Parts: sequence; C-alpha cells; structure tokens
Amino acid sequence: MFKKTEKILVVFLLILLVVNLFQGAFTNLLYDEAYYWYFSQKLNWGYFDHPPMVALWIFMGNLFFEGSLGIRLISSLSFVATFWLIWKMIDHPEKNQFQWLFILIVSGMALFNTYGFFMVPDTPLVFFGALFLYAYKRFLEENAWRYALLLSVSMAGLMYSKYHGVLLIFFVLLSHYKIFLNKRFLIAATLALILYLPHLYWLYENDFVSVQYHLFDRNRHGYRSKNHWNYLIDQIAIGGLLSPFVYWAVVKMKSKDVFERSLKFIFFGFFLFFLLSTFQKKSQAQWVIMNVFPLVIFTFLYALKNNTFRKYLMIFGTLSLVLMTYIRFALVFPKISPIDHEVHWTASWPKELYEKSGGKSAVFYDSYKNAALYAFYSGLDAFSLNSLYSRENQYSIDDSEEKVQGQDVMLVYTLDSLPADFSLLARRKKNKDKLFYATHFDDFESFRKAHITLHPNSIGKNKDDLTFELVIGNPYDRDIHIQQSDFTGVFFNERKRVLEESGLNFSTGFPQKILLKPGEKRRIEGTATFQKSPHPEAKFLTITFAEKGLLPGYQGEPIPIN
Repeated sequence: MFKKTEKILVVFLLILLVVNLFQGAFTNLLYDEAYYWYFSQKLNWGYFDHPPMVALWIFMGNLFFEGSLGIRLISSLSFVATFWLIWKMIDHPEKNQFQWLFILIVSGMALFNTYGFFMVPDTPLVFFGALFLYAYKRFLEENAWRYALLLSVSMAGLMYSKYHGVLLIFFVLLSHYKIFLNKRFLIAATLALILYLPHLYWLYENDFVSVQYHLFDRNRHGYRSKNHWNYLIDQIAIGGLLSPFVYWAVVKMKSKDVFERSLKFIFFGFFLFFLLSTFQKKSQAQWVIMNVFPLVIFTFLYALKNNTFRKYLMIFGTLSLVLMTYIRFALVFPKISPIDHEVHWTASWPKELYEKSGGKSAVFYDSYKNAALYAFYSGLDAFSLNSLYSRENQYSIDDSEEKVQGQDVMLVYTLDSLPADFSLLARRKKNKDKLFYATHFDDFESFRKAHITLHPNSIGKNKDDLTFELVIGNPYDRDIHIQQSDFTGVFFNERKRVLEESGLNFSTGFPQKILLKPGEKRRIEGTATFQKSPHPEAKFLTITFAEKGLLPGYQGEPIPIN
C-alpha cells in the first residue's frame, strides 16, 4: 500500500494525525459539534437536520475516549485517509518527486483542513467523497467487482453523511452517462440504494421532516442580493491563500481522460448549483467543499508542468502552512488570537451557568445549540423549547421534552426583551453582548408536541373575528391540562415568518379548562375575537399554545387568510 518512494508523505501524515488528535483533545467544542454529540446519545437512522453518519462516528469515537477527543477521534483518522486517497487519485510519473508540493497544496485548503479535528457532517462527507472518487477511478481502469463494491459503500456513505452528497454522484455520472451500460455499476448502484433504505424508511415514518426543513423551511427570507457576493467570498474559504492559484489551475487544465472530465463536472456543477441557490437563500462555505478534489488534483498537475507557477505555489503554500499552524494555536489559546472565535467561550458559560444555578437542568428558549452544549459540559438534561420565532430541530421530534417534565429547571433566555423575573446568570467571555438570563421554573411542564388542526375557513369577512372549528390532539403518554388562556393567534407573512401575536377573547363554545387523556383528540367549535387586529401584511394564521406563559410553539399548522 505504501511505497518507499512515498515516505515523505507517509511521515507527514503520521505527524499530522498526532497533531490533529492533540488539537481535537484541547480545542473546545463548536456549538454544532455539541448538537451532533447530542444526536449520538441516541443512535437512529436519521435526525431532524441530517442523516445519521456524523452521530455514528461520534458514537464510535466515544467508545475509546470521553470528552472532545472521543467526539473527534474518527475525524482525525478519516482526514489522514482522505489526504492519502486524493494522492492515490493522481497518476503522474514524476509525482513522487514533488510530495512536498502536494502537501503544501492540500494544507493550503483552509476549510478542508478543519475536518481533521472538527466533527461535523461534512467530515464524513469529504471522506466518503474521496473514497467514491478513488473507487470510481479504479473501476474505470479495471472494471473489477472489488471496486464496484467500494462504489456501493461510498455512495451510501455519501448519502448517510449529507443529502447533497447526491450531487457528487450526479455530476460524476453526468460526465460519463455510458457507465449505465455497465452491469457491475448498475449492481453497485442498486446495492447502494438497498443500504440507504433504512434512512428512507425513517424519513417516511417522520413525515419527511428533513426534506421539509431543507427544501422549504430554510427559505423564509426571500431574495437578497448580498447572498451572491457572500457566496463568492465563501470560495476563498476553500482555497485560502492559494485561491488565485487553485482556481486558475482548474480552469486552465484540460481533462485528458474520463476521470478528469468528472472532476471538471464536479467543480463547475457544485459552483453553479449553489450559486443559483443564492437566489433563494444564504449560502454556507462548506456546501462546495467537494470542490477541494478537483482543485487539489488540477493544481498539482498544472504545477508539475509549469515551473513558474510551481515556484509561486511553493512560496504561498509555505506561507499558508505557517498561517494555518498559527490559527490552530489561536483556537486553543485565546490570548494569541486576533479574533473572538466561538471555541474560546463554549466551555466557560455552561460551567458558570451550572455553578450559579446550583446544578439544575436547563430549558433554553429557541437554542438547540445552547441546550446541547450545556448538556455536554454539565452532564445534566437540557431541552430546547422551540417557539415560532426560531426553527424546529431535533428537540422537536425526540423524547428530550419528557426528560425535563416535572423538574425544577432553569428557563434560560438570550434575547433582548425579557420578563421581569429573569436575572443574569452567565455571559460569554470577551464577547460580552451575549448574555444568558434565567429564571427558576418549579415543576416544569410543556406540551410542544400537542397539535391543533384549524379548519381553513375559520376567518370570515371581518378579519378581527374568528369562527373556529379545531381539533386538539394529545400525542403523549400523559395527561395534559390546557387553559383557555394558553391559546394564542399568530400571524405570518407570505414566507411564514412571524409578524405578530394576538390573544383571543372567546365568546362561545370554548371551555375554560381542557383535560386531554393520552392519545385523545377533541373537536371544539365556537367564536372568538382577536385582541389585536391582524397585521396588514398577514397572509397566514395559526392558533397555537403559549402554555404556562411560554412563547408560542409549533403545535398549529398555518392556514391562509382569505
């Protein structure tokens, strides 16, 4: 597997593995990492935001180590493997003479290198992306069953990592559609689909909640011109200081075979696909991380035949390696960092909150990341109480709500407008504008999974009046007690963003108190008026719960206002 002529690269990768392990152990968690750690506490075939691979990798790492090193163990191992797989995709008779050049190019891919010690869904995605391209290249050369099997595993792995892993498969197949005439590839694709069936079944059982979120719920801001410029700036995060060189090389290089043609399709396919998506939503730099493969390979090949290009690439590659080394130290030691990064405070405020609260469990308003981070560092139960002012997440569909029912908890808030009984309990260090306010909530109770179905013709010509027919359902294994005052109306704009809330004055047909037994559904009809006139821009209405004076939840489905 390893050749003597590749010893420089092998030694470097061993050193890099050790460095990434230390980095993973001594760098505080990202908010996202804490959220994915929360996934891993109960393995499943899917989660609200993502497929399950990131949770599985964290679970596997925690079998060997606790804490942040356990979370990131597999990321360090997979990054070295990805590095090696990219090297093995390159066929050039002189490549072994330029191992340092290859090292500098890959090390200069700024965002890519973070997946050597951070554990996010893109971490397994880039590994399975590299494995897929390696298997595809070897399959083109040999048409062997072992590479067909590797294609199956890597395609399933891509889709189990992130949904847009399908784009890598699509662009590769688009570049060589004749591969569908190959029976071994068709068998490999069929096997990959079979491997993916458990997640598809999970989606079906959970009303395709992930599809709904990614395709519809994330797009509530509408068109913003700055999204295009931000997207172009994001491309620099991929290439770092080497950006002028790597993008020049991928454009200038001509593809000499089917595999290199696929790399061209990957680069331009990802770039254009997500550029078009910026007409609807804000982009994120990691969405085009798969472009690291064509960027590295074409840059290396172009440098081998162009001495001047290679000379400047070595200079800027060395500068990039020095800068990346400094950034690694800055993540661990805040005093030498010129910027305030989230890993500098993610361990401090949960400990402060835990100590000042007397070690209580916590319920966080609209912050699944804060809830997960507090649970990780405190070892206590935590819950994200999702309201219509935020978005739904994994806490909306799992059993975490039940773990805090009846407990004496902290109710934690981070927004500007606060009830009078909230007091400051913790703050981020350095970034002092992020404050954590909390109040004690004895015998906490919520029913965020209860549901209200409102008849679509409930609003008449006078929009201040509500003639309602609704069905209230209790999905819990416990009784829920609902007060008339728990109900509230919420008006949305055309993109279903909250415009305002309004209390309800019930006149007929509505009891003061409702007791719903486990699994019970009850139909109620009557009339009511809104305490506030509907907002002029209101396009949708929902009737939902603001139980116990909490912020309104997602229990009601919005209906259009005529």
